[in-house]
Amino acid sequence: MDTQTGPARLDQRIESLRARLPAGQFILLMRVFNACLAGGGSDVSRLHLTPEEQELFTPEVQGEIVALLGLALPGTHGTPLRAA
Repeated sequence: MDTQTGPARLDQRIESLRARLPAGQFILLMRVFNACLAGGGSDVSRLHLTPEEQELFTPEVQGEIVALLGLALPGTHGTPLRAA
């Protein structure tokens, strides 16, 4: 039985990603995740990612952002990200 709270699970997932992803990808992931939280949506096109950032914005990173949003905002799990 999972007894962790949502915030604890979110923190654990973020720390796991910090350890696993290259620094540039992790920084981008957190930037997009925070923008989604602040903007209340999943449209990342307004972030104007550089070509280098677009390269780092892999399907894996996008999936992790969706997973983090699902932990942070119950009811959004599975919401696809819309990129430029």
